[in-house]
Amino acid sequence: MYWMITAVFKTTIGWLVEKGREKVAEKLKYGDVTDQQLRGIIIREIDDVKSKLDGISKKELKTSISSFREGIEYLYKVFEETRSRDELTEYATRQLATAKDRFKFARQMATIAFSNEALSTTDRILAMQYRVMATELETIDHPADAVASCRVCIEELNSLPVVQQSLQEQLRTGIMAVKALFSKEERRKVISGVCLINRVVYDVTQTVSVKEPLPQWPMIDTGKEKVDLLRDRRVTKILCRQGMENCSVSWILGHYGEEEHRLNNPSGIATNSSGQYIVADCDNTIKVFDKSGKIVQRFRVPAPLLDDMGKQLSFTYRVVHLVADINDNIYVPVKETSCEDSYWISKFNKTADEHNSFRVRTMGCECKLSVSVSGKVVVLKRNSGESYGIVDVYEANGQFVCSFGRQILCYPCDITTVSDGRVMVVEGWLSTPGVHIFSEQGDHLNRFDLQRFLRSPKIAFHRESQQVVVAGNKESDILYVGIYTRDGEFVRSTLIHMGESFIPNGIAVTTEGRIAVVTWIPGSTRKVIII
Repeated sequence: MYWMITAVFKTTIGWLVEKGREKVAEKLKYGDVTDQQLRGIIIREIDDVKSKLDGISKKELKTSISSFREGIEYLYKVFEETRSRDELTEYATRQLATAKDRFKFARQMATIAFSNEALSTTDRILAMQYRVMATELETIDHPADAVASCRVCIEELNSLPVVQQSLQEQLRTGIMAVKALFSKEERRKVISGVCLINRVVYDVTQTVSVKEPLPQWPMIDTGKEKVDLLRDRRVTKILCRQGMENCSVSWILGHYGEEEHRLNNPSGIATNSSGQYIVADCDNTIKVFDKSGKIVQRFRVPAPLLDDMGKQLSFTYRVVHLVADINDNIYVPVKETSCEDSYWISKFNKTADEHNSFRVRTMGCECKLSVSVSGKVVVLKRNSGESYGIVDVYEANGQFVCSFGRQILCYPCDITTVSDGRVMVVEGWLSTPGVHIFSEQGDHLNRFDLQRFLRSPKIAFHRESQQVVVAGNKESDILYVGIYTRDGEFVRSTLIHMGESFIPNGIAVTTEGRIAVVTWIPGSTRKVIII
């Protein structure tokens, strides 16, 4: 019980403060919630916000903040009483009940304040912030109970006309941006405040909801487009100007840190059962990052070995892709640069201290692979100058099994395997975009169309939800993500503005449903964006 209460508290209060956000977030992440210095920072922030409110029309908002502050005080009595045990004493149970009553009243007053159209936009946004936090802390011992109510809060907030108009004007370009109704600073303040509340709810939702790829989230309808505040790169730029970039759930992997830990020109992405990101970078280096983006391992892919002689080959080579199987073994296709059709596949265990390699049959200009639950390595290839592709199947030791897909696959772009062993190949470019489904033995079982034409679609399977993710772009700067069942039934889709023209070069999905996309800008290098 205690760990659940502190987890929800950390997730909620971590976004409360304005100027001291990073300091509090650091303390909450690594420290004890009973820390009196942390308590003092939180209380001072609440008092500071309340002191800036004046006017009779704001009485409900001031009352809400006062009641919220009381709830925090009672909650700290619970923390102090239970810090050395994982169960609530009779005293702590009474204090928790009182705290929840205070949060309930704070929620009710904040709801009334948010509905008061006489309040300024910033005050209404502040009211919604306290309404959301009070809702989450009112159900702190049963956080799942707050999800539905918090979602309603986000829908109400995101549908405010002033919020929609502020975002619409902020996204305008050219002379239309000059004619905007609000000043840039006002718009950015509104947008960043709304983003903050969206992020608070998102974090709590992630702790209690079933993990699925790109969960549906209330968007803001500007009249011209629907915008995902938490992932749109244009919005992220606005947040960066406000010093609130952490409100975005979209970020660039390997963009910061020490030089050797950064990604310079990634060519492939995979994930493992721990939610880590495995990236093939330039100089034939594999870099492994944890879910927060911190590098945890790096190793170089050696030249493949001849299976029968065990001698290292002397040729120049480059890593073109990689994938991980259900046991977290890493498979890396390696191309001999001096010979267009010479490819090897190197296999590493999850600690990368053991590896072996085998040569694959003649390849072409495309080389993508996946590994089935039975350990079969399925390799998608397309010969140079031809639109048709083929899939070769190998045992894990490199023994050739079979080929399939000839005269069926047209401009294949990517391949994945699903939990029952079936193989999926997505087509794009000049063909009608769709996904072919084959048995592991190569029997063609079905084909389903995609909802949109995509120039270079990529595909991945999410084992936890048993859903298939297809990502690609139609417009040069917009990423389309479609979610399907493993039988090809459409579930939902979304469009994400990436802020610049790009071509998707690969995707992967973590156990928690985060999607990693390798993007390539023609004439520039690649990068990995987490959405």
